[in-house]
Amino acid sequence: MAEDADDRRSPMSHYSEIEKLSAGSVFKLVFIGVTFAIIPFCLLAGVLALFGADTVRLDGAVQTGISGFIVSLSLAPFVGLLFAVFAIALIPLGWWIYGRLFRRRLLAQLAGGPDRH
Repeated sequence: MAEDADDRRSPMSHYSEIEKLSAGSVFKLVFIGVTFAIIPFCLLAGVLALFGADTVRLDGAVQTGISGFIVSLSLAPFVGLLFAVFAIALIPLGWWIYGRLFRRRLLAQLAGGPDRH
């Protein structure tokens, strides 16, 4: 019981400080974040193409109707990959500048902590 009370008072007790991340971990985080952010935009472009808007192009040809919708959804992972590769090229520069100005410190919640569902 005393341990439970201490855990409530100290929310940082199940966190660990990270000084360095591998390039693969950074790329995975960026790719997942960018791709899932791009999907709603691609879905919107596909719905607009479904109703005849010129929002989707493939090899220079406008895709409308059901083909425009399918093309827009199938291109989402590739657009996410393109943005992720571009971002991963710039992240080291940003980390270097940030490291010159501030102390680099990340907090990560450990697996199996109290908030794990």
